Amino acid sequence: MSELLTAAAKTLNYETWTAENLVTGFDDTFGFTVELERLTRYVRGETEEMRLRATSVYRREDGAWKVVHRHGDSLMTVEIDPEGRR
Repeated sequence: MSELLTAAAKTLNYETWTAENLVTGFDDTFGFTVELERLTRYVRGETEEMRLRATSVYRREDGAWKVVHRHGDSLMTVEIDPEGRR
């Protein structure tokens, strides 16, 4: 599955793509992954880095896994004060 996501990242003109797998689940027909992705690309001569929390859902068709859904969110830092307020 990782090879498929690496190929997809290259179509977005990212120079690098790595993923840290947090969890994977599957059965004979469906599977899912939750990963932290890190991507870099160069825009107007400057390096741009992106970090995403990505969830992908796969379905097995004719013996091969196909991505049927993918969602990625940019990671944000949330500060919470000592009393639990954001």
